Parts: sequence; structure tokens; C-alpha cells
Amino acid sequence: FAPRDQPPGPQQRVPVRVRTSPPPLLIFLSNSFHSRKHIPSITMRRSIRKFSRNFRTGVEASKQKCKGLVQRVSERTSPEGLFKAIIGGGFLLYSTGYGDVARASEGFLDDLIVSESRVEKTDGGVEFGDDRDEFGNRLPKNNPGRFDMVGRESKEVLAFDISDGLRVSTQMQLGMPTAEKAFITNHIFWLGTQNAGTDKGSYEFQTILQSGKFVMIGGIDTLKRLTGRVVSMLAKGTMLKSQFQIVPNDEKVPDSIIVKLEQAGSDWSAAAESSNILESLSLSYLQKLTKSVSLGAQYTVFPLYGIAPLTCVGRYKQNGHTMCANVSWMQNQMNVQLAYARKVDKHFSLATETVLTAQKSHSAVGLKYDFLNDSKSRYFASFDSDMNTSVHYSEEVVPMCRIGVCGQIQHAKNDYVFGMQFSMGEG
Repeated sequence: FAPRDQPPGPQQRVPVRVRTSPPPLLIFLSNSFHSRKHIPSITMRRSIRKFSRNFRTGVEASKQKCKGLVQRVSERTSPEGLFKAIIGGGFLLYSTGYGDVARASEGFLDDLIVSESRVEKTDGGVEFGDDRDEFGNRLPKNNPGRFDMVGRESKEVLAFDISDGLRVSTQMQLGMPTAEKAFITNHIFWLGTQNAGTDKGSYEFQTILQSGKFVMIGGIDTLKRLTGRVVSMLAKGTMLKSQFQIVPNDEKVPDSIIVKLEQAGSDWSAAAESSNILESLSLSYLQKLTKSVSLGAQYTVFPLYGIAPLTCVGRYKQNGHTMCANVSWMQNQMNVQLAYARKVDKHFSLATETVLTAQKSHSAVGLKYDFLNDSKSRYFASFDSDMNTSVHYSEEVVPMCRIGVCGQIQHAKNDYVFGMQFSMGEG
């Protein structure tokens, strides 16, 4: 630049400096320093120029990082979510103007990715939520779920595992699993008296094969019980399931085969089931009436016995509170089951259940607490009207290795049950 006291000569070229629009802080400082009362020193001018260069450098670096983030997010979000990300990232960039905007934008976009994965819209305008089917496909947000899963919130708290002795289970994947194919083997050892016959222990071997939209599970134990289950996705929202059990050495437990067809709609679900080759036929339907209320019914026919029980269910779910009622009529007798579950917070859940029949009534209350620590600890406790107090505690001691203890005090029988579980596996 030419000195201020000498005008530029005819042959002297004066470079033109293109300035970007400074932030409001620079405008305020510039107006203050060029006033009559404040004359900026050389050091102050250098500081202002250095601040301006750092500002432009930070803006350019932030732009480059935000472009990379937007390109990464564009492959994982819907167009609406991408538009929100661009607007949000631009707003943060304009507000701060420093290199920290990249980190702030990255956190904002990661949160957006999570929210977009929870609820995303298809071309038909149907929203999908967190619930998934056996193959990991998202179910519609307003889908009420299967009929037999009504009341699962209370069962998740009350129906925890209580067993005696020692049970060890290992799971291992064979080969290189992919998103379309996987082969898993399970080994289960049980040294105890419950459900083990006269051998005081059992061993079970299971295999799980997944190939695309087809899953097959098979198992056999030392008591010669053979079990199997097959799940196949026929179309979007349509499942065909089949399971069987063969018990050659136990006359009290008959052999069985069940075939079930399920259909999930936008706000409804239906199922048809046949057991032991038309020994029983069942039809069920569950409809979500409002955001919180769902109603359903199941009609079952036993042709050989001339029995046709009818079951009606209702569910109310709102703000962590879930109330369910199940009423069934069979041979001029009515059975009622009431359940209530409350998710207090992300750690703590409470539940209670009452069953009223013509022969007997039963009630139970329980709690579940999830410790959000490194060991992923979990605690269950319950007390029922049969005077049984049950507890269960488990934690992950090392990655893919979990150990637990359980116990039950049977006050009416003056007896107790104590057990330990150890599980290890990659799946």
C-alpha cells in the first residue's frame, strides 16, 4: 500500500482488498476506535486484523466440516430431515462464526439422525416408530402390536426368570455373519431340579439359521424333547409362523404343531392360528382407536370338544402409564385379568397384575430397576398373593459375559429356591 501522506503515482498500482462482512463485534470496535475520543494504536489495529483473519479462517473450516456432515447425513435421513439439518447448521454457523461451530453442528446433526431413525415417513405418508418385527423392520407408529403381546409392559417386570441350581448358556456365531445370513449355535447346561425330570439336570443344543426373510430355530435336549420354530416373511407386514414340539417319553406333555398367519396394518393387526391340524382354530383382531386406546377380540373354536371361548382386551397407554384389561368367557364362566405398569423414569418401572377366575384369584406386584452403568446391571423384585417373595439380579462382568443370581422365598410352603445363571456369547 502507498503511504498515507503521498498520493499514488500514475505508474503505481494500488491493490484492491475485498473484505467480507465483519461480525457485529468488529463493527462496534471499528466505530469506537475511529471516533474522535478513541484513536487506535498500531498494536490494536494488528489485533483487529488478526482477529478478522482468524474469523474468516474459522468460517471456512466450519463450512468444509459442515459440508462433510451434511453429505454424511444425506445418506441416512429423509429429505425433510436433511432440510432441518441444513437450516440448523447454518443457524449455528451464523451465530458463532468460529471453529467450535463444527462440533456444535455435529452434535445437532447426530441428534437429528437419532430422531429421524425413530420416526420416518414413507412415500405413502405412513409414520414408523421404534417397534420392530422379527426381521428388524420398523412397524407403523400407530400399529397396536400383536394381540398376544397386550400387557407385555407388566410381564416385562413380573415375569422374570426364577430357577434353582446352576444354568450356563453359551452362544456362538459360525462363519462370517452378514445382514442377510447368520448361523448361531446355543449350548444350555442346567444343573437343578425344576423342569428337569428325574435326572436333576439337562443339556440342550439349539441352532438358529437366518437367511434373508427366513428364520429357522431347532433344538434337542437330553430328555429327547425336540422343538422347532420357523418364521417367514411372505410380504410387507405379513408373517407366517410355525412351531412344533415332540416329547416321546412324556405322556403328560402331548406333541403339538402350531401354524400362525399374522398381518400388521397401519393402525391394526390380525392373526389366524391353527393348532394340531384343526384341533383348534383361533382368529384375533386388535384395533388402535385413538393415540392411547386400543381394543381387540379373539375367538377360538375347539371342534372336537364343542367349546368356543371368546376373549376381549382393552389397553390404555399414555405418558408411561399402561393399563390393560382381559375378559374371557368359557363354558359359562368369566375370567378377568387386570394389569397396570408404570415407567417412572428410564431406570425404574413398576407393575401389578390381578387374575380373577371361578376357581382361584391371584395378584402380584413387582419392580424393575436398570442401572445405567458400565456393567449394565438389572434388578427385579416381586411379591404375590401366594406368599412368594422373588428377586433377581444380573450384571455384565466383562463384555459378552453376564452373570446373575435369583432366589425365591415361599412363605406358605416354608421353602426356598436359589439359582445362578451364567451366559456368554457373541450374539
